[in-house]
Amino acid sequence: LEHPLPTPTPTPPQLSAASLSLASFWSTIKTTSWSDIPPAHKKITEKLTEPPCLRAFRGFEDITDWPEVERGADRGRKSDLSKLIRWLDGKGLQGKWVIERCLGVGSWDT
Repeated sequence: LEHPLPTPTPTPPQLSAASLSLASFWSTIKTTSWSDIPPAHKKITEKLTEPPCLRAFRGFEDITDWPEVERGADRGRKSDLSKLIRWLDGKGLQGKWVIERCLGVGSWDT
């Protein structure tokens, strides 16, 4: 394409320019040569794009051995997740709600 992204983390204006370039490219393809493309090849899947927003995490990090979230007392085969919940709360997330949603469990007391 005529508008490559310059860095792995482009700025919003760069993303917008690249998005417009892609839209222009597909518009040209559809208007000039769409009839030449076999029907089985006309399916186009567009990648989900999200507007820039404040994120709680910059990337993936393994926090298993961090002292802030280390396992609490094991109760049989169940781990105490209260440190993880407090750590998530410190990140501005609702730790208890996140854990309940991710693990698909009901409420418990921390």
